[in-house]
Amino acid sequence: MNKPRVLMIVFVRNESRYLKEWIDWNVYAGATRFVVYDNNLDNPEEEARTRAVLQPYVEVGLLFYHRWHHMEGRGSFFGLPVHYTGKSDNIKNKKHYAIDHALHRHEGRSYDLVLKIDPDEFVMPVDGGPLKHVWHRLIDYMKRQRSKGVRIDNWFFGTSGHKEPPANTYSVVDTYVRRETSPSNFKGAARGKWIKDCGPSSHWWNYKWSATEITVLTLILTGSVGLLLWWSLAGPGHWAVKLVVWAVWVVLVVVCTTLYHMNQNQGGRVDSQPIVRLHHYYTKSEAEFMKRRKHQASETQTNSDEVVRKRFMKKQARYNVVEDRLGQEMVKEFRKEMGETATAIAARAPRSGDRVPA
Repeated sequence: MNKPRVLMIVFVRNESRYLKEWIDWNVYAGATRFVVYDNNLDNPEEEARTRAVLQPYVEVGLLFYHRWHHMEGRGSFFGLPVHYTGKSDNIKNKKHYAIDHALHRHEGRSYDLVLKIDPDEFVMPVDGGPLKHVWHRLIDYMKRQRSKGVRIDNWFFGTSGHKEPPANTYSVVDTYVRRETSPSNFKGAARGKWIKDCGPSSHWWNYKWSATEITVLTLILTGSVGLLLWWSLAGPGHWAVKLVVWAVWVVLVVVCTTLYHMNQNQGGRVDSQPIVRLHHYYTKSEAEFMKRRKHQASETQTNSDEVVRKRFMKKQARYNVVEDRLGQEMVKEFRKEMGETATAIAARAPRSGDRVPA
């Protein structure tokens, strides 16, 4: 039986200190390929550190690296090019272009599972099983449910009282243990063959229609058209009434098809799953957050440190409510069972035939 193939598409900025733990964690959880887009704009020191961390994974074929600075400011709105540096679920930005690039250049649709994920989001099992190969268990669940994609709850964690990070190298998962009371967001995980494109979102995918869906829609349309034609030509009623009915039918078809397609694009409203969740270590310590924000998106840089700190404290009041030790339990398993580095595991694995970027 072939090993499931899991692709992680990640956009990095000021994350070099945490990347190794995140990559090794996902390899242990079952990830088989990473495509990293580096957006350390105007921060050459951080870019150099990021490259140094990633190089061992590149050498064994586990990871592909792309410098993505040239896409700064590029966006599109309903296909029209615009200059855009913010975040919106209606405007396509440089991050969305990166994800579409990975789908095409690295044959993302050939993978059993594809995630667009951030390096501060760590997968956790909630099905009672181990962390090891939890991504594979999610694939099995999706196949049993015949799901194109699923929603993964995203729980935000706060500082857990840390104003400064622990000295030297430390585990993010082992350090931050307080979170919000309910998930404030989600990420979509998709089976590659069903992905249409990234869409204008970092959270959900645009999905293809299945053959069954197309067949059902075709039968409904042809059947209703046939009935309307018969009624128009042979049925009772004034021609003006028939014309109005045709107009109403056209409007209903357009509206229903659009609403259904929009629902499909977002993974549906029933595609939750009981296998995994994400722990989103959004802030880490207060000092780390304030340091990173100096190289964050332009709309953040325009605010003073005082304004950013006030917003930071407001978020902390929401993110530091519930103590959650699941991550620490998984760290114990991870350290005990990993046994060897992710690069050693990747070096033994057969190559997938993915094309190396120029």
